[in-house]
Amino acid sequence: MFCLQLLYIYILITGVYGHVINKSGDETTLRRDISLLDLVKASKLPAQWNALESAQLVEGRVVLTPKTNTKGSIWLQDPFPIKDAFTVEWTFRSINFSGKSKGGMSFWVLDDTTQLDDKLYGGPNKFSGLQILIDNFSNYGPSVRGILNDGSQEFKQEDIYSNAFASCLMGYQDSAVPFTMRLSYSPKENHLLKLQIDNQVCFQTRKILLPQKNFRIGTSANNAGTEESFELLRIKLYDDILEKALEPNMKAMPQPKTVQKIINKDTGAQTMKEKDIFDTKKSDVSVLDIYKKIDQLEGKIIGNDVSTLLTSVDNAIEGQRKMNKHLDELLTQLKLFAHFENKDLLTKDDTIIPDNYKEFLNMNDKLGELLKEQESIRMEHRKNHGEITSTDVLNKLFLWMLPLIGVILLTAYHTYKIQQEISKTKLL
Repeated sequence: MFCLQLLYIYILITGVYGHVINKSGDETTLRRDISLLDLVKASKLPAQWNALESAQLVEGRVVLTPKTNTKGSIWLQDPFPIKDAFTVEWTFRSINFSGKSKGGMSFWVLDDTTQLDDKLYGGPNKFSGLQILIDNFSNYGPSVRGILNDGSQEFKQEDIYSNAFASCLMGYQDSAVPFTMRLSYSPKENHLLKLQIDNQVCFQTRKILLPQKNFRIGTSANNAGTEESFELLRIKLYDDILEKALEPNMKAMPQPKTVQKIINKDTGAQTMKEKDIFDTKKSDVSVLDIYKKIDQLEGKIIGNDVSTLLTSVDNAIEGQRKMNKHLDELLTQLKLFAHFENKDLLTKDDTIIPDNYKEFLNMNDKLGELLKEQESIRMEHRKNHGEITSTDVLNKLFLWMLPLIGVILLTAYHTYKIQQEISKTKLL
């Protein structure tokens, strides 16, 4: 019996030890020296942390806004070096108030050179780094937002929403159960920046590059004249990204949406219609301006659309090619027909037989003889010392040319008739 008890104790001890050993490596990267872990047992804040304004340690929690119209903050005294990846977990809650308020709670990861003040939700309004803001003053209700600044801008409360790069909805007010917010960043995971609340994804991005340098970690709050009490229960800092941050996003927190109430004027029935995000943004551009721009774009597109014209031209070219091919075939057939049926009129190269031009050649010879005869008369007259006037020469030439002109006209007419007969033969 005693042996069995020893065996049971051994198994129990081994199981507990094995459970500790088999835990994930997240605990090995926990910075216990600067984390706020066991505030319940603490009578004052650790020396590594500074409480500013109204912040105070009360019964195991840091109350940032203990009374109406107060603000407070808590900051890690020494810089937190980020050499590679890191994770910060805040456990917090808000009690004693629920509703719209200009107050809020901010979680800061800032350059260690940032000058601290309490102008923006109990923290600095001009900073270099990352701010995670929780408030309930926007049109979407209580929400969480991420804001970046490089130190060049001095933010006001009304500038926060327009400068946020991501957000999600979160009903945090007057909750007895605290929330755990986990901010993770890892260059090894393609610069993954991820925010989770109770293991649900609020937002994540890979477009933010945080430098490897010293940062200042802190939390601030301002209840803006209400009794809202912002409380901080725990802060954990890790030198690496946690395994839970690398798990697939199975659960996502809701994103802001705007709905429009539609009332039927006849029946009075009410329906809710979700509006597009662009319908909720204020803009100087009216719907009419948008329609005009669309109309201009449409006109330019239609004006530049030559695809229809190109298609018509291509079709016309193709039709002309087919027609030319058909005409070539017809001409070939006509040439063969004319060659066999009119051999006496055509030669092999489809020209008129040269015998039909013999009359022109004879006229040319006669004209040459006439000119020779005229030249001999002129020479004979010169020998006799006579003179021939230009008028006499022209009159004699005109008389000699009349028969020649008549013969040329008759020959041209005869040739024209022959060509007409050839054309008729080809058409037949």
